[in-house]
Amino acid sequence: MSGPVNFESNAECSSMLALVSTITECVMTLSSSSSNSQSSSGEFLMRTPLYTPGNSDSRQATLTDARVRLREACDELLYLANGPHEHLMTIAQAHRIEAALQYATHFNLAHHVPLGQDGSSSISFGDLASKSSVQTEQCTRIMRLLISCHIFWEPTAGCVAHTAASRLLCDVQIGSAVSYYTDESFRAASFLSEACEQWPITEERNHTALNLAFRTSLPKFEFFATEPWRARRFMQGMAGMAASERFSLEHLVDGFDWASLPRGATVIDIGGANGHASMAVAEKFPQLQFVVQDLKSAFNERELHDHLKSRVRFMEYDFYSPQPVTASVYILRWILHDYPDKYAVKILRSQLNSMQPYSRLLIMDGIMLSPGKTGKVEQRKARFANEEKGTRHSHDDTFELLGEEPRALVEFISAGKPTT
Repeated sequence: MSGPVNFESNAECSSMLALVSTITECVMTLSSSSSNSQSSSGEFLMRTPLYTPGNSDSRQATLTDARVRLREACDELLYLANGPHEHLMTIAQAHRIEAALQYATHFNLAHHVPLGQDGSSSISFGDLASKSSVQTEQCTRIMRLLISCHIFWEPTAGCVAHTAASRLLCDVQIGSAVSYYTDESFRAASFLSEACEQWPITEERNHTALNLAFRTSLPKFEFFATEPWRARRFMQGMAGMAASERFSLEHLVDGFDWASLPRGATVIDIGGANGHASMAVAEKFPQLQFVVQDLKSAFNERELHDHLKSRVRFMEYDFYSPQPVTASVYILRWILHDYPDKYAVKILRSQLNSMQPYSRLLIMDGIMLSPGKTGKVEQRKARFANEEKGTRHSHDDTFELLGEEPRALVEFISAGKPTT
């Protein structure tokens, strides 16, 4: 059995000291941007501006870079401090945290904790359990695990209050995203090995771990359609993901030259669900018209502001069928990663028949970079979804799916800070 790191090693000590220096430098950079550097609940980092593709604000880019470097250095330092055995055992038991978070979302615990900004806005574990219809000892034990992960906190013994992280669970969209990840995604993850054994090589949409976990022969979204509450939660959750840096709608709004399109130009949002992406672009570019296309079941949660109703409309459409609308731009935002290659080909080629020489197919999705191109923390985030979906491509992979001729019609939007 491997033991902990030998801290008497000059090499190990030098590495840790270098990491501490990097951490100090990054924290100083971030704290200089905060008007409330005394905050201990995480809000000052949450207020750090997002990276925006195409934005010339060098200060903003500096802050984003500092956050990325800080995360990488802290991750490496924690690994060295733990040593290989503790590191491995911690990862092996990470599902316990996921299960605790599932419990919190399933029983809506966050909604019963007062939303105040300090420890005086708290509730006893007993009262929380009563309001949530769960057993007190059980609730206390599970909540204290989350508290150890900075999700909720215990300002006084026996009472629980919100942290910046736990308050996010009260947001319908973000809470739905967490519920999806700790339910369908979490359950499916436990069947990964069995799915690989049963379907070692497959491009069928119903040959997945989710099919085994929920004992269904239906592809994911068809299965969701049979249980509408799951479909609603998923749609709300995907909108909630837009609040994160990686999935921010700012990348879509600022990552393409929308202003160059002529007045009245049509933009098609393929698989756009409740239209949150189209609405974000429409707010900033009033000269454009938008058509949000998806299956009828995806439109149940749409909330369209009155001032956008004349420019954003919804159209039932199956993206495996020929595209019926001619437009200047066709958006595929976070769509292709859900589908094996042969289905991605069908989706892409179904759009080509209506495209004109001036049309563009705009793809915004996760692009897998080669190992070493980014730090381990950033790689880990990308590979979470890559493990679940197994279908993320490079730029060249996507062009190969399309074929040679349409290459000039395609543009990519970066969904995160570019790395070289």
